[in-house]
Amino acid sequence: MVREGLYSMRFWLQNSAILSSCLSFFADSFSSHLTKTIFVDKDMAEICAIRSSLPSVAIRLCAFHTTTAVKKALQQRKLPSYEVSCLLDLFADQKYCTDLSQYNALKDKICELSSPDVLAYFNSNWWNCPQLWAASFLDTPTFHITTTNHAETVHQKIKRVLSSKTPLNICITELLRTTQNTSQSR
Repeated sequence: MVREGLYSMRFWLQNSAILSSCLSFFADSFSSHLTKTIFVDKDMAEICAIRSSLPSVAIRLCAFHTTTAVKKALQQRKLPSYEVSCLLDLFADQKYCTDLSQYNALKDKICELSSPDVLAYFNSNWWNCPQLWAASFLDTPTFHITTTNHAETVHQKIKRVLSSKTPLNICITELLRTTQNTSQSR
C-alpha cells in the first residue's frame, strides 16, 4: 500500500518462489522505495521473500493473526480459561503500548503468571521478534492499520468469483470488476 494505506500492488498466490519473483518485479518496476511497510500473517517464507526483494521495507505482523496464534497456543496447553484470558489481555496491552518501559513491565507480568512452557512459547515466538508486532518497537508509520483484514476482504470476493461455476470470460470480467471496485473504494 502507498500513501496512507493505499494498495501499491496485490498478489494472489501461495508459492514462495513465485512470490519472490513478483516482489522482485515490483521492486524493479515501480517506486518501491515509497513502500514503507508490508503487513503479513507470520508466514516465514513470505517474510523471507519480502526481506530478500525489499530489504528496506518494514514488515509487520497482522494484529488479528498474532492474537489468534497466541490464543490457540495457550489453549493447546490446556490452561484454565481465566489464565488464557489474562495472558491474552496482557499480550494485547504489550502489543499496543507505545512505551518501551510499559512493554517491559507487561513482559515481566506475563513472566510472573506463566509456566516455563508458556514462557518458552513467548520467548521463541514473540519476544525474539518484537519489531514485527509490538508498537513500542515500530519505527515506521502504519496510519493505524494493524491487520491484513482489508486485503483479506478483497481475497474473499475473489474466491467467490473463482469458486463459482462461471465461464472463463465472465470470470475474468468479474475479477477485473472486483479489482477495479476495490481500487476505487480506497
